[in-house]
Amino acid sequence: MNENWGLTEAGFLRPSYTELLDALEVKAKELFGSSVNLSVRSPLGIFLRIFAWFAGMLWQLAEQVYNSGFVDTATGISLARLGAFIGIRLLAAQKAAGMLQITGEAGASVYAGFLVQARNNQRFVTLEDAVIGEGGTVSVPIQAYEAGPEGNVDAGAIDTVVTPLAAVVSVTNPKATAGGRARETWQEFRERYYN
Repeated sequence: MNENWGLTEAGFLRPSYTELLDALEVKAKELFGSSVNLSVRSPLGIFLRIFAWFAGMLWQLAEQVYNSGFVDTATGISLARLGAFIGIRLLAAQKAAGMLQITGEAGASVYAGFLVQARNNQRFVTLEDAVIGEGGTVSVPIQAYEAGPEGNVDAGAIDTVVTPLAAVVSVTNPKATAGGRARETWQEFRERYYN
């Protein structure tokens, strides 16, 4: 086998299938003589090719283990664990939040979990119980029903009542909702790691 394979000063060098097969054939000729039949159809030739293929898989695994220790080459959970060393974690998807103004019958109660919908079909849910004031309005915090950037809607985009409530005449969001995001991508995580 080649001394330059594996962990070297230049990093990890993985042999190709062809290089492995060549090395195995050289060793077979050393052991059995230069006239040994190593053709594709010979028993020894078939065995060497199968062995080279499995050895190649092991070398690939070894390379993946080596690469999992570096931010630029690690993937998946290995990359997330590297972030844990410096105290950062992959950002999960988040739900957008904001305030909802409810207009309706003074003194009527609106319970937490009241559903409304924006023009882009994104649903929002109230987070607290509220009572409509004497002026016929009340403001209550809301959160998107599902996580993701689609929950970030413009001011006035929420205008549909989903949960029927006779005392409620209309709903709107005076300001845009914000904070909704998809799960952080691995590339975003790498950039944040370096920052």
